[in-house]
Amino acid sequence: MNIYKEIPELLERNIFAIYMTVAKNAKKRYFESGVLKWTDVRPSGWPNFIFDLDTQMEIDKLIELAMIEISEGRAPESIFLGPSSYSSDMHMALEEKGFELQDEYPGMFIVLEGINLGLEPDGPFIVKTVESKKDLEAFSSIIKEGMFGDSFEGIRMLKGFLGSGDSTMLIGYFEGIPVSTSLLFYDDNIAGIKLVTTRPRYRKNGFAHKMMEHALDNIEKRGYKIAGLFASEMGVNIYKDLGFKKCCNFYKFVR
Repeated sequence: MNIYKEIPELLERNIFAIYMTVAKNAKKRYFESGVLKWTDVRPSGWPNFIFDLDTQMEIDKLIELAMIEISEGRAPESIFLGPSSYSSDMHMALEEKGFELQDEYPGMFIVLEGINLGLEPDGPFIVKTVESKKDLEAFSSIIKEGMFGDSFEGIRMLKGFLGSGDSTMLIGYFEGIPVSTSLLFYDDNIAGIKLVTTRPRYRKNGFAHKMMEHALDNIEKRGYKIAGLFASEMGVNIYKDLGFKKCCNFYKFVR
C-alpha cells in the first residue's frame, strides 16, 4: 500500500473513530451499520453527527435511512461527510431533504520524517500530558471556552481518553495558567489531531503553534510518520506554517 495515496481515507477513518470512541466511552447513544454511523451525545454539544455514509448504496435510499433515524429521534439532524461520501449528487440530494451546508473544512496532513520542530525546552509556555482528573478538568474548561460552550459535557465526553493507549491529551500552560489543548488519536497508519484550541483571551500569542509543535513531537516519538486533521478557518494558516498540506475536504450539513 502506498500510504500517501491513502491519506484521505486514513484521515477520514481516524476522525470517525474518534466520534465513536467518545460516544461509547461516555455511554451515549451511537449506531453502526454497513451503510452509516451516527453518534448522539445530547445534551452535550459534540459530537452529534450522522457520518460514514456508504455511497455504494443508492443515494436516495441512503438518505432515506438517515431520515428514519432522525425522524424517530435517535440521530441528530447533522451530517458530516468525508471524501469517501461527499459528491455533488449527495450535496443536491441532501438539500432536497432540507439540509444546508453549514461548514466546509480542509483535511490536512504532514509527513514527520525530517521535520524540524524547534521546540523550546524551557520558557513561560509549557506543555504537559493530561494524567489526572484535575488535568482533565482544566482541559475540559479550555475546550468549553474555546470551542463548544457550556453545552459540552466535557469530563464525561473526554474521560475515556485518560490513560488510554490509543490517545494522548496535551495541555499547554502559560505562566502556570492552562490555556491551550490538543488531543492525539492513534489509528492504523496515521495520528489524528483534534480539539486544538486556546482560551480566547490568550489567542494571538503563538500558543496554538507551540501546542502543535509539541503534538507533532509526541506523534513522532510514538513512531508515526504521518499526522492529519481537519482545519477550522482560524487554524488553517497555523497548520500551513508548520508544513501541513491539504489532501481533501470535509463537509457539515445541518437541517
